[in-house]
Amino acid sequence: MRCIWLLATSVVSKAGKKTHGLDRFFSSIYNKPIAGVSFFTLSLVSVVMLFPIRC
Repeated sequence: MRCIWLLATSVVSKAGKKTHGLDRFFSSIYNKPIAGVSFFTLSLVSVVMLFPIRC
C-alpha cells in the first residue's frame, strides 16, 4: 500500500485580542499578513492506482 502525507493550512481573521494563538499570518486572499488564527491539517492518504494517468 502506498501512502502520501498532505498538509493544508487555513487562516481565519479574528478581531479580538484575547484568543489563544492570535498572531499575524499571511493570507493569500488579502495578499498580506492579517491578525487571526492559523489551522494546520496533516492527513495520511492511501493512494490506489486503478488506471494509469497519461498527460
